[in-house]
Amino acid sequence: MEESIEVKVFEIKYKCDECNDGYLILNNDCTLLTHPAQYPHKCDKCGSTKHFTIVYPYYKYEKI
Repeated sequence: MEESIEVKVFEIKYKCDECNDGYLILNNDCTLLTHPAQYPHKCDKCGSTKHFTIVYPYYKYEKI
């Protein structure tokens, strides 16, 4: 049986460690095929790069 549950949505972003101004977003240049895979991200302000095992931004849901 289906049931509706009200949720609150949060967008999770990663603030750049280098410039503290921009946010790191997925850069589809070259995913590292490690286990787990690592996804390249690039700062939208300074261009700094970093790899993560998750893709930013992502969304988190919490029941109200």
